[in-house]
Amino acid sequence: MGGSSMSFCGLCFGRPRREDEETIEWEQRRARKVRPSDEDHGRWFGAPDVDEKASDFIARFYAASRSTDSERQAIMTMNKTLHDRRVQISPDV
Repeated sequence: MGGSSMSFCGLCFGRPRREDEETIEWEQRRARKVRPSDEDHGRWFGAPDVDEKASDFIARFYAASRSTDSERQAIMTMNKTLHDRRVQISPDV
């Protein structure tokens, strides 16, 4: 009956234009390139002996945590004595 540009099936089963625009917009967002951050400066590698250093640190940490209370008290007393000596030696400002 008239010269409509859209068919009856297109009216019933077609998707609104706005939804198509949102889909296209979503696809464009998804396709963005990830840019490097300021912290990304080339290839970084750890020290060759980092595993050995970590093992030594862990061993010292557990050895210190297994020490007895009297050993800890002696270490704390020694540290306090050294600190007190530094305070006495330093000139008054």
